[in-house]
Amino acid sequence: MIRSVLQRCLFVIGFLLVFLSFSNTSQGQIREDRFLGRGDCESIRYYIRDNRRLDTAYAKNDFKATEVMFDEWSNCDQDRLQVYEAGRASQPEIIKNAYAIFEDFYTPQDMMRVTSGRVGNDTYKDAKYIMVQGTIYLTVRKTINRPGGHEYLCLPNLEIILEEFVPNISVPGKKIIFLNSHRDTLLTRFLGSEHHPLGEGGIMNPAHAGGESAKRLEFLNHYFRSFHGHWGGYWHLVTFPHIFIDFNEDYTEANVGFRANFAEGGSALYKKTDGVWKLIRSRLTWIE
Repeated sequence: MIRSVLQRCLFVIGFLLVFLSFSNTSQGQIREDRFLGRGDCESIRYYIRDNRRLDTAYAKNDFKATEVMFDEWSNCDQDRLQVYEAGRASQPEIIKNAYAIFEDFYTPQDMMRVTSGRVGNDTYKDAKYIMVQGTIYLTVRKTINRPGGHEYLCLPNLEIILEEFVPNISVPGKKIIFLNSHRDTLLTRFLGSEHHPLGEGGIMNPAHAGGESAKRLEFLNHYFRSFHGHWGGYWHLVTFPHIFIDFNEDYTEANVGFRANFAEGGSALYKKTDGVWKLIRSRLTWIE
C-alpha cells in the first residue's frame, strides 16, 4: 500500500517537472532549445518571429524594419563563417576543394567573366544583399564531363548534398546572407504563388509574378534581387550564379555546372595546378 502511494507521488512529481520545463517561458513563446538549429539566429523560434516581422513590415511599407531583419541575418552568418572556417582544414577533400572552387567562381558582380560576356554585370548593381546558396550538390566520378557536353561518361562514385555550406564570399558594397532552409521557406511563403503562366500573351513569354506576389517581389527587390521561375510556380531566391560541382577521382579536374539567370546556365572547367584551382574556361551551354 505504502509503495503504491509512493509510486503515485513520484509519478505526479515527475509530471509536474516536465510540465514546468515546457511552461518556463511566457505564454505563447516557443522554447528555442526544443528545436534543431545551429546558433540562436537559425532556430525555429527566430524563423517564426521573422515571419511575423516580415509580414508586419510589408503591411506598413516599413523598409527600415525589413533592413534591420536582413542585417541580423547577415551578422549571424558572419559569426557562423568564423566557426566554419576554423574547422575547414579538418574537412574531407571533397568539401575543402568545393569551397576553393566556389569562392573563386562565385562573382555575381562580374557575370561576364563566367558567361563569355553574354550575361551583363548590372543585375545586382543596386542590391544591398547577396543571397548565397546555403547548400551545394557535389559529385565525384572517374572522368568528369567537359563543358558543353550533354551526357556524363560514367555514374558518380560519390554524391553528396552539403546542407551547411558557408563559403567565404566578399562582394564590394554588399552584405552577405546564406539562404538556409528556414529562410528559403520564409521568403517563399511571403512571396506566394500568384503568377502569369508560361506562354501567356505569346508562346515565348516566360511565366512571371502577378497580383499580390508581384507586389511582394517588388518589396523584396529593394534588398536583394529575386526572380520568378521560367516555367511558373517557383522562385529563384539565390543570387546567381547557382552552382554544383563535379570532381574527378584525383581532385585535379572539376566541372562547375551553374545557372546564370532565371532562364540560362552553363558549365566551366577547372584544373588544379600546384595545389591551386584555376578556371580554364566557362560558357553558357543551355537555355530554358
